[in-house]
Amino acid sequence: MAKEFAFSRRPLRLLLVAHHLPTEPRAGTESYCLSLGKALTNSGLKVTFLAPQGPPLRGLQDSVSWQQGELSGLPLLSFTRANPNPLLSLRHPGYEAAFRGILAHHRFDVIHFHHTYLSSISLLREAQQAAVPVVLTLHDAWHLCPRLHLVNDQGLCPGPESPEKCAACLEGPGARSTGEISSRLAKFLAKRLRFVHRYLSGCRLLAPSRFIRNLHYDYGVARGEIIHLPLGLDELGPASPDPPSVPPKFVFLGNLVPVKRVDVAVAAFAPLAGQAVLEVWGQLFLPYQKLFLDTIRPYSHIIYKGPYHRQDLPRILAGATATVITSDFENYPLVVRESLMLQVPVIGSAAGGIPEIIQHQENGLLFPRGDAEALRQQVMRLLRHPDLAARLRREIKPVKTIGQEAQALVDLYRTLALTPPGKPVLRRPGPGPGAGPQRRFRRQWSEPMASAPLS
Repeated sequence: MAKEFAFSRRPLRLLLVAHHLPTEPRAGTESYCLSLGKALTNSGLKVTFLAPQGPPLRGLQDSVSWQQGELSGLPLLSFTRANPNPLLSLRHPGYEAAFRGILAHHRFDVIHFHHTYLSSISLLREAQQAAVPVVLTLHDAWHLCPRLHLVNDQGLCPGPESPEKCAACLEGPGARSTGEISSRLAKFLAKRLRFVHRYLSGCRLLAPSRFIRNLHYDYGVARGEIIHLPLGLDELGPASPDPPSVPPKFVFLGNLVPVKRVDVAVAAFAPLAGQAVLEVWGQLFLPYQKLFLDTIRPYSHIIYKGPYHRQDLPRILAGATATVITSDFENYPLVVRESLMLQVPVIGSAAGGIPEIIQHQENGLLFPRGDAEALRQQVMRLLRHPDLAARLRREIKPVKTIGQEAQALVDLYRTLALTPPGKPVLRRPGPGPGAGPQRRFRRQWSEPMASAPLS
């Protein structure tokens, strides 16, 4: 009753934790977190944003401090170092000490983690030991896979089936490490995953897609422990009334990194000169810059347009026949929902959570992941049948807004903040016991290393 009375007199204090500051032209999860923070502030909460920034760490001995500032009107706390090394991400004393300092100087009723990448997974433990309720949204496979997206040099990985397999993936093809190094890496990864599951069990877990929820169920999270809560989307303004472009324009949206598979889009559109134009929008990172630009140079109808800001999307998608999404791995992709919000159909790979948003031949078209020929066939359907594109556009339903999601989260936060420490929060019932993958996972990861300490 005392807490309930306190919340009637002051706003609930929330800390939102992300892995980047949303200052780059396109930063999906980070931009979403900023929009969510503003929506929650409008709902009456006192929201503070926390993210790492600054130079990268070199090792476990590096010190990390924190500083205060402001981000688009929200109070900002930031770590002064970023941690891009997955082998330093399990328990880093510098981040732990800095986070304890933050919790000593600021009082929060709930902490909502959206990522622990670029800092330390052990921040989940620090929050729990401070007796602050913790919410964690599973935006990708980071807590299962140190490479974030279950994508390796050979393609898409089904999951962390054994420590040895994950160690070989991290080492990369042709690695010259000794058997002792590989064995030590496998033991570390086994410890990492057990550590992760121990502290995930103390969080209220949210999954934007059934795909990411079921992936975590298959690899160790107890069934029924994850709430499926699709993300909301900030308003983009009215869709452009421009007529369809001639020749028809298709738009690829997303950072140009391997998991997004822009090569599939290029291969699909390469033979379509004079029939269609493909505009490629997104941040092009240096390791892939020359290769990508050299690949599209022979094709004048495939045009790299550069990075973009979210507010540019109505202009970018004006007159577009469809947006093209070719990713190997997606959770609940922002660009798919942004396209639908602007009444533009999507041709998307049937990967991850994309089929949960795109219903084939209703609000878009799907094709098998990685299949450029199948993508080209779907593009040709729209070129040959303009009425199909018009029908898909008409069938697009309203997209869930960030305000709708914020209201659901406010209710969850208040329930958590009013729950006495140690008392379980009511869980939603989940599916029955897992079949093969989860049992096989437990045998592979738990038995060989059962005696290894977690700390």
